Amino acid sequence: MDRSHVSIRSPEWRESRLKVDTTAVGRTARYLNFAGENRRRRPESGSIPLEIGNLGNLLFLDLSTNNFSGEIPSTIRNLTSLQILNLFTNNLTGTIPPAIGDLVSLRSLDLSTNQLSGELPESMSSLSSLITLKVFTNNLSGNLPRDLGKNIPNLAYVSFSDNSFSGELPPDLCRGFALQEFTVNSNGFSGPLPECLKNCSSLSRVRLEGNQLSGDISEAFGDHPQLEFLSLSKNQFTGQLTPNWGQYKQLTNLQMDHNRISGVIAAELGDLMQLRVLALDSNKFTGEVPQNLGKLEKLFDLNISNNELNGGIPQAIGKLTSLQYLHFSGNKLTGRIPQVFGKCKGLLSLGLSNNFLSGNIPSELGHLTRLQYLLDLISNNSLSGTIPSSLGKLINLEILNVSYNNLSGKIPEELSGMFSLSEFSFSNNKLSGPIPSGYRFSTAPKQAIAENSGLCGAAEGSPLRDARSSTSKTGMKGKILVSAIVPSVSLIILATVIAGLLILRRKEKIEVSEQHIWEPEWKVPFGEIWTDCSSQRPNTSESNDELHRSHHTFQNEIRALIEVRHRNIIKLYGFCSNQGSFYLVYEYVERGSLRKTLYDDQEATNLNWATRVKIVRGIAHALAYLHHDCSPPIVHRDVSTNNILLDSESKALLSDFGLSKILASDSSNWTAVVGSYGYIAPELAQTMMVKEICDVYSFRVVALEVMMGKHPGDLITSLSAEAAQHSDSDMLLRDLIDQRISPPTGQVAKALAFVATIALACIQTNPESRPNMRFIAKELSAHTQVYLPKRLGAN
Repeated sequence: MDRSHVSIRSPEWRESRLKVDTTAVGRTARYLNFAGENRRRRPESGSIPLEIGNLGNLLFLDLSTNNFSGEIPSTIRNLTSLQILNLFTNNLTGTIPPAIGDLVSLRSLDLSTNQLSGELPESMSSLSSLITLKVFTNNLSGNLPRDLGKNIPNLAYVSFSDNSFSGELPPDLCRGFALQEFTVNSNGFSGPLPECLKNCSSLSRVRLEGNQLSGDISEAFGDHPQLEFLSLSKNQFTGQLTPNWGQYKQLTNLQMDHNRISGVIAAELGDLMQLRVLALDSNKFTGEVPQNLGKLEKLFDLNISNNELNGGIPQAIGKLTSLQYLHFSGNKLTGRIPQVFGKCKGLLSLGLSNNFLSGNIPSELGHLTRLQYLLDLISNNSLSGTIPSSLGKLINLEILNVSYNNLSGKIPEELSGMFSLSEFSFSNNKLSGPIPSGYRFSTAPKQAIAENSGLCGAAEGSPLRDARSSTSKTGMKGKILVSAIVPSVSLIILATVIAGLLILRRKEKIEVSEQHIWEPEWKVPFGEIWTDCSSQRPNTSESNDELHRSHHTFQNEIRALIEVRHRNIIKLYGFCSNQGSFYLVYEYVERGSLRKTLYDDQEATNLNWATRVKIVRGIAHALAYLHHDCSPPIVHRDVSTNNILLDSESKALLSDFGLSKILASDSSNWTAVVGSYGYIAPELAQTMMVKEICDVYSFRVVALEVMMGKHPGDLITSLSAEAAQHSDSDMLLRDLIDQRISPPTGQVAKALAFVATIALACIQTNPESRPNMRFIAKELSAHTQVYLPKRLGAN
């Protein structure tokens, strides 16, 4: 086969930097691969040249993962031999040209992750050779062509997700019975499912969530022996979960939550032995919880809350040792809480509230030491007896609500040691005796223990607003969840400890004064802590007014940082100051820094490729959160492997906000050059202007360092020189990655390649040309999660 290529040059074109060779040699070319993931230079920008239509012999055209803008040229209709067209991940706008319908040989069309608008052209229904059609994450709208799929017998992979499509799904999408992956989530589709889906035995992955689809699901699906993933969430489906649903033996994920499905939960679901996620919450299910669900040994997420289920909780559920999330709240369940729940030691979240449960709170719940994310653990039931002291072992627990029960006896003193507890309520019980000591109870608002006439002791209240539960039953008023605060005396003690450490390091006496310790006015749970003494010391020559302004600015910025909550960002618990120095208090993280792990040969070999991809993706999401979801935005300014910590499960946590800056809404974001050598964006030394793109550059360095196992300084210098000279060099991924562990293979290798692609996309010396962190995080999730093992792929 002739694999001649189009000649690509990079002159300074106004319209585009991509120049097509239209000589006789160029016109005979059959392959043009200018995908960003394969480039060794800066991404291409500008518009796609009209001359692309002169390459009539092209079989393969890939311009993906660049910065192309403008519309897709209509001259593309001349590429009648084209089989593969990849334009995904650019900034293309306008409508999809009807001329694409002239590409009669096209087998794969991927226009995803652009800014395309308008409707899908009717002409696409004539692409009879099409196998893959992807247009997800655009601004497309309107109805899909009714005949789409009717004349496309081999259509196997279809994704219309994350657009604004409406109307009914085409009736003949699976007419050729070849459809394997069908994802149309997050649109406005309505009406029933196409009848052809029922007869499409090749289906393996179906995502329909987030639409307005309706109809009876009882018989909507037929024989699908390869079905692995099915999400019908957040639609208007009705019908019943019949025994037929037990036939899909390969299912790993079944989500039907937030619909109008009724009847009993079929016991046959217990035969789906590969099931990991089962979400049936917010429907109208009745009857009892099937005992057979206790057979699902791989299940880690079970949610059947907010239905009308009755009867007891099956003892067999407690044998599911892989469970991490278990939610039965908002039903009519009766009986006792099974003691065997204490064996589910992997549980992170347990919700049993708003039922009719009775009996004692099992002391075995104290064995669930990983419990952290809870909402109304056991409130609004009919529980009696005493509160077991073993609950004090739940040192990671953030929310404890046992209100509206019939509990009696004392509040155990052991609960005062639950250092992560930020919200609690013991109200509306029959508790008596002294309130436990400790700042959490001594400063709690009275509503936290209200309607317990036998309690005695001080509960003076706090300036915090009351956090009222949103899950109260109708007519149940006044249910309070209390956000605990840290009183100044606790921070004084903490500051004293820090000062003692500094005495040893600095060999000078430090006087800790109360007026330099600020107390957050919202919840600040204290867990295990360590101190970061990288203080920001004001210049000793500052006047008193300047020193006051420095204190005030730092105080305001830290208050904003304390509100930051993200699974990949370390918790900042508080801060204090002494003699002009400021100290930050973080949670304790077991394994230490990512740099320590990467540069230790033994530990590095245990950090496999899938875990490394997950680490990079986690940091990307953390930075995207700081830049785009915090108001005002936060720039870290010191992203490095030294400031990324790993917990016991190798989850990455971005830490050390000592140099971070809250961006002002005006143009006053000026700074001195700060950060770690080798990670600082080059433009910062010239402009002194703080922007989010400074973190993007640092992220690129960290991503490459994780992949290479060493700092990529030489590589960055080499790539920058090549970009400046518009030259290429031969560089293979296998030569760059960490040689201390075996090379990646299969799907993990694909995920690793995409991480490298994203990292190299941030090489732009022009900071404005770098992609932002929201785009990076979104792309990493879209292109790496599907390649990783299920638990590693989870966000």
